[in-house]
Amino acid sequence: MRGDANRSPWSRLLREPVKIVVEWQILRAAGSESTRDVTTSGDPALKSQTTEFVITEKNVDAQDEEQRIIDVLASVLEGLGSVVGSNTELILHDLRHPDHSTVALVNGHVTGRRIGDPIIAAPVEDKGFDLLLRKRPAPQPMTSTIAQYQSRTRDGRELASTTVLLRNRKGQPFASVCANADLTEFQMLAAVLGRLTPRQETPKATEPPEHPTVDDLIEDIIAGAMATVGKPVTLMDKAQKVRVVAELQRRGLFMIKGAADRVAAALRVTRFTVYNYLDALSDPAEGRDVAKRSGAGKAEGSGGAGKPPPKTRKVAAKPSPSARGRSHSR
Repeated sequence: MRGDANRSPWSRLLREPVKIVVEWQILRAAGSESTRDVTTSGDPALKSQTTEFVITEKNVDAQDEEQRIIDVLASVLEGLGSVVGSNTELILHDLRHPDHSTVALVNGHVTGRRIGDPIIAAPVEDKGFDLLLRKRPAPQPMTSTIAQYQSRTRDGRELASTTVLLRNRKGQPFASVCANADLTEFQMLAAVLGRLTPRQETPKATEPPEHPTVDDLIEDIIAGAMATVGKPVTLMDKAQKVRVVAELQRRGLFMIKGAADRVAAALRVTRFTVYNYLDALSDPAEGRDVAKRSGAGKAEGSGGAGKPPPKTRKVAAKPSPSARGRSHSR
């Protein structure tokens, strides 16, 4: 039993604790960021086992509390990136800068994202926006998690996703960590096992798709929201335009600077009108009123078309003085 303990990879921690501490201190003195392979080169018995590991250190010296947390989370993602599968994307967003929120990324090929991409580059049907847009009843630091929901990439691949949202002491969201696992390989597993005589085909060389810009993403999101109405903008009534704005808000589009102007141009209204639509969506009473008008089919600017005619009361007409005179003359 004693001999087995000496052959354990962790026996060095018991036999040489001072040496390990010294190596750790040397590593700390090497610089603000350093990586070192610690091996058991002097112990042949340990060489036959897993005897190598990597230590990475980064100084987290930001004065701002939110930035310190983001720096720590970036290191966490870097560490987890060495063990997660290539089909799982890990991403850290700095929500204080939505135009370029992506600050740490592992396996970005899953969704095609890169460092510096905006928040709206998220997968389609990303429930993380539900957490982001939900108002908190009282300002307080907290985290919110939404797990085990499905989203999809722009090319249609299904993802299993989880989002963790971090709020500061004022209750404002400032960072989020997301994980997106591509389910394609699992969905194909049954089909692959069922192929008794698979035919190997040489894959065709294709150029990678051009990385979308922020403008491309804005146009794509606006077009998708307008397509849900099923009619051109010239035939949309107010309620339908409000519905488009609601979908754009759900996708987080209005976090991007200048997005309201682009939406106004697409809907052929003023930016002031778009903000009025957003106000209506934040007021439940106004939202119900918009829905009621949508059901009645009221067209915007129709001058009251679609409303039932006002009720009138029949009143007997009184004869005019001249008529009464003629009556007396008879």
